[in-house]
Amino acid sequence: MTRSSTALLTALAITLLGPLLVPRVTQAAEPGRPTISVLYFENRTGRADYDVLRKGLADMIVTDLTAWDGVTVVERERLEAVLTELKLQQTKAFDAKKRQKIGQLLGAQFVLVGAMNLGGTTLALDAQLIEVQTGAVRVAARASGSADRVFDLEQSLVNKITAAVDARLKNPALRRTVAPPSLKTLLDYSKALDLADKGKLAEAHQAMRLVVSSAPTFLLARDRRERILKQVEESARRRQETVSTSVISLIKIVDDALKHEAAFGKMEPAAQGKFIATRWLRVHLLGRLLRQHLSTRESHLKVVRRGQEAAALRLMRTIADNLRRLREEIRRTGQKDAFGFGYGTASLGPEVERLVQDAGFGRVALPHDIVHTLTQFVLQGRVVDGEQGYTVAPALGDLDAKEQKAAFELLDRAVTAALGEHAKAPIAQQRQHESRATQHLEEKANALLRLDQDEAAAGAFQKIIDAFPTGYRAAWVEGRIKQIAGASHDHERTVRERWAKALQTCDDMDIRVGEATLRRRLRRLGLLALAAQAAELEKACKPTAKNRSAFAYVYRSLASTAVTHEDCAAYRFWTRKYLEANGSVSDMQAYHQRTPWCELGDVTKGVTWFHARLDDHWSVEFDRHLTSVRSHDRKVLTLFGRREGAKTELTLYLDLTGPETFTCRKIQWRKLDGAKLEGTCTVQPTKLARERGEFDEGTFTAQFEEPGPGGRQRIVKLTKGSFRLRRQ
Repeated sequence: MTRSSTALLTALAITLLGPLLVPRVTQAAEPGRPTISVLYFENRTGRADYDVLRKGLADMIVTDLTAWDGVTVVERERLEAVLTELKLQQTKAFDAKKRQKIGQLLGAQFVLVGAMNLGGTTLALDAQLIEVQTGAVRVAARASGSADRVFDLEQSLVNKITAAVDARLKNPALRRTVAPPSLKTLLDYSKALDLADKGKLAEAHQAMRLVVSSAPTFLLARDRRERILKQVEESARRRQETVSTSVISLIKIVDDALKHEAAFGKMEPAAQGKFIATRWLRVHLLGRLLRQHLSTRESHLKVVRRGQEAAALRLMRTIADNLRRLREEIRRTGQKDAFGFGYGTASLGPEVERLVQDAGFGRVALPHDIVHTLTQFVLQGRVVDGEQGYTVAPALGDLDAKEQKAAFELLDRAVTAALGEHAKAPIAQQRQHESRATQHLEEKANALLRLDQDEAAAGAFQKIIDAFPTGYRAAWVEGRIKQIAGASHDHERTVRERWAKALQTCDDMDIRVGEATLRRRLRRLGLLALAAQAAELEKACKPTAKNRSAFAYVYRSLASTAVTHEDCAAYRFWTRKYLEANGSVSDMQAYHQRTPWCELGDVTKGVTWFHARLDDHWSVEFDRHLTSVRSHDRKVLTLFGRREGAKTELTLYLDLTGPETFTCRKIQWRKLDGAKLEGTCTVQPTKLARERGEFDEGTFTAQFEEPGPGGRQRIVKLTKGSFRLRRQ
């Protein structure tokens, strides 16, 4: 093994054995919405066993704060990651400089700091909300009471903080999830969190399971148990994909042994057998290495990941080269075409066999037909890796036309050789050669069908009938030709025809069959299939009110395919396209719960929005039923939005004053307390929808009068307003 390849494998092993999961942020930060990070409270109770309680308390407060509108909250795991990065352990309060550093790394404008004090059975929680940049204390709050009523104390503390910043409760149910039945439960919960932070996932899951068992209504613990379980499963899956030290040791031993390739012809038969078995082992090792550049979520189909194309192609070429060398070495031993070769049981020595077993390769035995193994790899992407094997997409033949051509030519030579042997063989041996010729012709036909070359595939099948009209596969082959010709039902052909029809008619139901077409295209193009599929549809068809849902269906298929094969950027892109086509936000959010390895963020923010600044200070946002409606006479455009979990809503009425020019006539605001205000407004549309399903975009300002102190009227302003609303 060369120095460079050793360095590459070492770097690869370090990379793969690094952190398994990227910490997530509870909500995506938004313009005008302050971001808060909850730091661990200082333990002033005098009890060292309460140090761990800081994590559970922080987790409760973080979860509670996400129930309030107007702030973005950083998850506790992000704080833990930053503290680890800075090599800090918060046992005492941080000074202003360290708070500023932590806040900057977390992207937070405010940090919530505090302390726990214990006097007898009375627990006191003191907190301060501090502005990161200036160090100014914006809010100071205190809650104290019985230690076993820690939930009530935490809720009281958060109530005081949110009241001071005028945050509005949007999800009361979420607050109830953080209610532990006792301080002991919270302490046990905190210990489980600490185990997870230290990477002891199995122990953490068991500890959290016990918390859930003893406190079944402590919903925060149930949620964290599910998260830790996903981490355990992710860790196990990553270990399966990791290049182990046994594999790295085997690669060095195998490469050293294969350096003697030039002396192969002078070796004794036993040594040749060992050499060939070593070559075959190298093919398996290369198949295992190739997996590091491929997606891992499907056990059989593994797609080359973004950014890994060049490395994967080099390994695929090396695998094909070793299979060709293996076939030649078998031929040089006197065996014909590598059929029936028996050296696969040759001993590789105790050290190698131990490493083979440790690496999970099982028994190193040559396949019956090396030609089949080689052509299956090049044309279909079928890889051997010492386990069950897998399919790589795209295959080497899809990436290299010369390799594809050579593989088809090899199949043709193998067929010619088998037919020649069949003609010369005694009747008792003819079945063996018929089987070989039939297998290679079927393989060629299937590879041609994969390339959508139906006529050529039918021709390959026909050769089987021409050569063996009464052969054991004749009836099946006859039926297959009829399917290809369209005389009998064939699912794949039907799918292709319906997709072709969809590109002509742009019909809703035909467009939906694109999901099956995408799967076929994925095998040949890899992740490039996503853009190719969409481009083909968008070139032929335009979204309309009748087929927009079909476009959404296609975009959702593209998004789910992208996330399955770990292309997170494409996942976000196609999710946005799905929502642009009027896809369901709730459905996509539910789907995302099953795909935690890709960050999605708040998917609605990039599609529709309706927000402003209240008196240039706090954000006012409407996040539900965001619509625009144009009257039947086309003279009035109404903009509307409502806030989730509240009765507050905003409506703007725009009058047509010129060709596609609107002036805001009035604005109505129903506030959280039920008060209804009507005011004046200005609107600047930047884009107007042409039909239903498209978007109206623009900016606005507004001014209202409402009763103030002493019966006086006060002016309330909405500034920096912006909207992107779907036309209904």
